[in-house]
Amino acid sequence: MGASSAAPMENSEIAGKAAGSHLARLHQDAEQGSPLAQYLLGAFYQLGEAIPQDYAEAANWYGRAADQGLAVAQFALGAMYARGEGVPEDDQLIGNPRRSDPGSAEADTRGSRTAR
Repeated sequence: MGASSAAPMENSEIAGKAAGSHLARLHQDAEQGSPLAQYLLGAFYQLGEAIPQDYAEAANWYGRAADQGLAVAQFALGAMYARGEGVPEDDQLIGNPRRSDPGSAEADTRGSRTAR
């Protein structure tokens, strides 16, 4: 096996420009409706890789891909809802024990009842 003639990348500015051009292309593909590009852009925003971390943008892009049926995007969006990252807080979600009437005794005790 021969030694690689590639020099190590010493100039981070060059690396940044390369990443920027790939990110611009990914954004363009996502805007044009590619569910995979939308999912990947969401992942970049969620992780803060190559762009500033923005959970709301991540949820937006995951949602666009999820609406097109991309299962991994549906999972990622669901995980963001479960953690409350980048999504609106909603006390009216299904399964919320205080959903019916916040002042009712049933709402206060539902979910905390123990088997008798």
